[in-house]
Amino acid sequence: TAWIKYQLNGRLIRESLRTTDPKVAHYLLHKKKAALAEGRSPLPPQRVALRSCIDEFLRDTALRKKPSTLRKDRLHLLDFAGWAGASTMIRLTEPVIGDYLKHLVQERDLSPFTANGALGILQKWLTWCQRHHPPYILTNPALAVKGRPTTKKNPRFLTPDEIDRLLQTAQGSRLYPMIATAIFAGLRVSELRRQGSQIREQRE
Repeated sequence: TAWIKYQLNGRLIRESLRTTDPKVAHYLLHKKKAALAEGRSPLPPQRVALRSCIDEFLRDTALRKKPSTLRKDRLHLLDFAGWAGASTMIRLTEPVIGDYLKHLVQERDLSPFTANGALGILQKWLTWCQRHHPPYILTNPALAVKGRPTTKKNPRFLTPDEIDRLLQTAQGSRLYPMIATAIFAGLRVSELRRQGSQIREQRE
């Protein structure tokens, strides 16, 4: 049986041509080289069940992610699978994924930020499906879907009068040093917490 080797999505693939006829092997090799040159996968997509593909992706990425991230991925992917109602991977298309984002924002009233997070997880999952050997899909339809527009609010700063009232109210409280430090040093809440954690560690 004739075998060939080629690179696909950064991976070395060794595939049997399933023939011993030199002429047939030469013809199949030419077809696969042409597919690679055109940016197409020479391997056909696999008719794998959508839910099975999600489970395999989660198992494969479990060791590289935090438990909280893995739970979020699972919730988003299973929610999409339930909404889409697709039984196999090859039924997933760009319009389906675009309609899902629209559904999250318009019907579930989720924020564009949350909807874009769901899209990001779908993109990562489908990229994994495309790079799987053998591939479950030939192209990633989620990459062509545009995220929902978001608006970034400008930060609001306290006025001098508001700062005076805040410090007067906090006077004598155990939070006063933290509030005063944040105001006069211009620290964010995350930076203030980090400073507090470092001080506690030094005392311990």
